[in-house]
Amino acid sequence: MSTRASASAGSSTSAPDGTTPAVTSSASRRVEMLMGHVSPNPTWSNKLLVMGAGVIAQSVLPLIIRYVNLDPALVTVLSADNGGRSTVESLGMRYVIQKFTKENYTSVLDSYLSPGDFLLNLSVAVGSLELIEYCQRRRILYQDASLEPWGDGFMDPNISMEDRSNYSIRNKFLTLRQRLGAFKGCSTTAITSHGANPGLAESFAKQGIYEIATATDGVAPPIPTNKEEWAALCQRLGIRIIQVSERDGQQSSVPKKKGEFVQTWSVIGYIEELLQPAEMGWGTHERRLPDGALLHTTGTKSAIMLDRPSALCTVKTWCPQQGPHFGTLTTHYECLELADFLTIKDPSTGRDIYRPTTYYSYHPCDDAVLSLRELAENDFVSQTRHRILLPPNILPGGYDEYGMLLLGSKLGGYWYGVNISIEKVKQMLPHVRVNATTCPVTYGVIAGFRWAVAHPMSGLIEPCDMDHNEIIDFVKPFLGCRGYWTNWHPLQNHNKLQKAPRDPDDPLQFSNFLVGM
Repeated sequence: MSTRASASAGSSTSAPDGTTPAVTSSASRRVEMLMGHVSPNPTWSNKLLVMGAGVIAQSVLPLIIRYVNLDPALVTVLSADNGGRSTVESLGMRYVIQKFTKENYTSVLDSYLSPGDFLLNLSVAVGSLELIEYCQRRRILYQDASLEPWGDGFMDPNISMEDRSNYSIRNKFLTLRQRLGAFKGCSTTAITSHGANPGLAESFAKQGIYEIATATDGVAPPIPTNKEEWAALCQRLGIRIIQVSERDGQQSSVPKKKGEFVQTWSVIGYIEELLQPAEMGWGTHERRLPDGALLHTTGTKSAIMLDRPSALCTVKTWCPQQGPHFGTLTTHYECLELADFLTIKDPSTGRDIYRPTTYYSYHPCDDAVLSLRELAENDFVSQTRHRILLPPNILPGGYDEYGMLLLGSKLGGYWYGVNISIEKVKQMLPHVRVNATTCPVTYGVIAGFRWAVAHPMSGLIEPCDMDHNEIIDFVKPFLGCRGYWTNWHPLQNHNKLQKAPRDPDDPLQFSNFLVGM
């Protein structure tokens, strides 16, 4: 039995709500932390062009040369302004101020990249699909942490809700893969959406499913190797809900001011998500659509969206440290990808016969919650000042826990993910500009980069297409990934002063998770 399989074979102490951490040897955890990482560094000998020098890039760049054999002199970073220059140049990398537009991207990239090089896109508001096609036609490797349109394409009120959705841009990615014939063995690797979530989230979902199966069967089953096998295993286990559940518990030592948006990662990126329509993969067990649900008429049709922004949709969720809490139903790529990945169709009729409901419940740091409220009260016109919360302005005791909450198995709920404190981050990365939120994103980006270097001819791929073991084997020693059992469900402590639940006989109906819109 593998170490990951044995992690869920027993339990230790129980929390008051019945939560039990999956067993992981404390000695092995100490060894993992002391060793840092166990897999050898891959080597990258060609040029690396990095787009963007924001908070994620500034944490990725110092670590990418630690975990990849890479000459810093071969790295060029393009940025629209001087932000991050000192970090980049202190590493021996080249820094160039370069405006990047839909009109000039081809000529700009031509001056820096040749066949066999690598484009790492860590920017926002730059058209990912055009960059992917550019790289494919020139045999250049590619990775991004988010599939983005040009400019304010996710926020433009003149663009239809459908066209501003993550479902729409993912459908364009799948169409591009088909049009280019960019499959494994046929073209250079282009990984989209590989940071923490999306990215690590898909690997965490697979690992959670596998550990539930191991605990259910009493032995470690064969590891699924494709979409069909993962979906069949998920169906056999009875999993009906997969929530990406995140609670950011970091607090600022500098209080938020009026007219200021404070967040622990990209403010612009977060506002984009808040203004996009709420989206989720829609499970086959659901009895009825929520009010305001909109169905898709093209693509996989495995998801729905609601006729209002993510900022105005609240759901119930659970994390090991925080326990039950509320989060915004925030549109996210991994939820749409997982819904499609875990769909089973009737071979004779083509009808969907199994799919879990999948969505992201996000409770950001307290200052971001206040910022969100102020944004909504101002009719979603952004504050004039943006601030990213980083040490030393984070109070002691801050943390970020995020993972995959899988509900429906006969053994109860299972949450697999990471809970990392700001103290651990500062101890682990004392000279890197990072917090408890951006740390997992950073390691997710590096894990994706290492995977691309090791698998350079994999075509256009999403995180679900990658071997989750390779990803978790790299990040686990640093992030301490683990699983927890729980008996929580959304009606567990329903207060009689509240409105009676719509589906009291089935706690895992979406109507019981939805708090308000």
